[in-house]
Amino acid sequence: MRSIGTRHGSTRVALHKRLAAGASIAVVAATATVLGTSTAAFAVAPAVTSISPTGGSAAGGPIVTITGTGLTGATAVTFGTTAATGFTVVNDTTVTATSPAGTAGAVVDITVTTPGGTSATGAGDQYTYVSTAQPTVTGLSPTHGNIAGGTVVTITGTGFTGATAVRFGGTTTTVFTFVSDTTITATSPAHIAGAHNVFVVTPGGISATNSPGDLFTYTATPIVTSISPTSGSAAGGPIVTITGTGLTGATAVSFGTTAAAGFTVVNDTTVTATSPAGTIGSAVDITVTTLDSTSATGAGDLYNYVSTAQPTVTSISPTTGSAAGGTTVTITGTGLTGTPVVSFGGTAATGVTVGSGTSVTAVSPSHAAGVVDVTVTTSGGMSATVAGDHYTYVAVAGGGGGPTPTVPATPVRLSGSDRFGTAIAASAVEFPSAGTAGAVVLARADDYPDALVGTALASAKNAPLLFANGGVLTPATQAEIQRVLPAGGTVYLLGGTAAIPTSVATSLTSLGFVPVRYSGSDRFGTALAVAGALNNPSTVLLATGVNFPDALAAGPAAAHVHGVVLLTNGSSLTPAVTAYLAAHPGTVYAIGGPAVAADPSATRLSGADRYATAAAVASTLFTAPANVGVASGTAFPDALSGGAFQAHFGGPIVLTDPGVLPTSTSTYLTAAKTTVVTTNIFGGTTALSVTVQTAIGTALGL
Repeated sequence: MRSIGTRHGSTRVALHKRLAAGASIAVVAATATVLGTSTAAFAVAPAVTSISPTGGSAAGGPIVTITGTGLTGATAVTFGTTAATGFTVVNDTTVTATSPAGTAGAVVDITVTTPGGTSATGAGDQYTYVSTAQPTVTGLSPTHGNIAGGTVVTITGTGFTGATAVRFGGTTTTVFTFVSDTTITATSPAHIAGAHNVFVVTPGGISATNSPGDLFTYTATPIVTSISPTSGSAAGGPIVTITGTGLTGATAVSFGTTAAAGFTVVNDTTVTATSPAGTIGSAVDITVTTLDSTSATGAGDLYNYVSTAQPTVTSISPTTGSAAGGTTVTITGTGLTGTPVVSFGGTAATGVTVGSGTSVTAVSPSHAAGVVDVTVTTSGGMSATVAGDHYTYVAVAGGGGGPTPTVPATPVRLSGSDRFGTAIAASAVEFPSAGTAGAVVLARADDYPDALVGTALASAKNAPLLFANGGVLTPATQAEIQRVLPAGGTVYLLGGTAAIPTSVATSLTSLGFVPVRYSGSDRFGTALAVAGALNNPSTVLLATGVNFPDALAAGPAAAHVHGVVLLTNGSSLTPAVTAYLAAHPGTVYAIGGPAVAADPSATRLSGADRYATAAAVASTLFTAPANVGVASGTAFPDALSGGAFQAHFGGPIVLTDPGVLPTSTSTYLTAAKTTVVTTNIFGGTTALSVTVQTAIGTALGL
């Protein structure tokens, strides 16, 4: 034998030439470039080393896993001389194939064909056809169990005779009992949490997946590590935050042997529960029950019942103060006795003085600008957060300390390249720290009816208001939701699927959030649904639902007076709104001419045009505001997201023409300049021109 070496470029090919008759050439390199010719690939013949299962029904159907080498690029899989019904190349060493029908008792070789040839036959590839049909799994009872295993599961289906194994996911159970051709009982093995298919293996093959009928869900044992507060009134009522692991899917929360008055699963590590009534002086374990187990008791879950009633906060005064702190605030409510601890957004106040049991005064601590809840904690527990306890910290001009400035700062423009970007810009200022929003409110971007009532909801839920782009979220909006909202947080959708399609909710779910939709049969019904979510306030601001300006001005005001915006059908009330007003008597404001005509008995807040109406709302319902927002009155999006921003910081929003600042708006700003510190302009220079921005500064005396 003689070796001939040929080199071209950087590739060397060794050719061995047999000089006898019938000469052959053996290729040593798998790929070569010879004398400038194109690269040629020489495939290796496939080999089959084993199959699983090794037999199946003569009717065909079982899926067979074929293991070997050189299986990439398979063009055919054959059972004897019959092609597989179908096959999938998993990787170079694995192919799965669906067995075709065969003759009962026959033993055939399974071969794989690739460009390199067909696998040689051998003992490892032999498949036996049996008369038994492939088994099927149609149902399980129960359908869930603990990850530790040990759940006895009844499996129903067909073709179970001769069963040789039962698998939960990829784990084979060591204990199963054949009951009949249609029933097997099996004890679940330990497995990771999640939903997994259950398979039955017989001589007829392995059952095909049949979700959801064959799905078994493994759940983790819940663990409670801590609770807050650790005590509360024996009358019940305090909301307790329960921290631990494996809390997803909680079905019950118990205080000792008594069920919680209500509970909410926030995420896998947090549940909030309302304490039931208990016995004074008793200490009970708080336990969480999921589908398959209950948390063990321990020192971290002990809750003490005390005689003192849970405190409540109904209102505070003033509602606004400097971010530097130092404002004396009077807190009104009930159960404000003993030695209470007052907190402003989680930061303890100083100078706490108890009044008659219905009032407390405290000096606000320093805090970042924004809206916080003021809570009072006594031996009866901590007051629940309500709209009436909102306190707005206002940024100090120049970053210095001292009392709240009375000289307005230069107006700040919050804008993006479009309505989506402006809403995101407002959200970024509202919630500068990631994961600090209580929720997100999502509105339709291209039409206003359902979106008009979102401002009060956003304020109550401590949420920014963002926009959906038809049936999708823009990448920037999705990113902002993921930034501002913790995993497992709630996104409120305004309107039915015609306003925000189901695809948006599906996207939110896939991102790990919980979509909650508030909608009615029309815009008026959606407003009533939002009112229900806010516990049906008796303070109502009526505005027409057939145009947007009056409702835009009403939004921040409704949040400020702890009310809700309901919509009129132009100059008339719908029967449903009429029924709401009758069922929840209180204070009703008519915002704008159409609403005044719809309910002449309401307190009138209306002007000659949309701009004068917005100014009337601001001057009447906001006393000495520290901040004010200005947005276009000719388009709704910027004023809507800006209105939610203003509600967050406790200020009104007034409207302007894009090119000229209306006299009514200018007059309002001039009158408010003695208390206004911050002025926010929403939208780019197309929505609100530089000329208008300059005029705003002039009205403020800048």
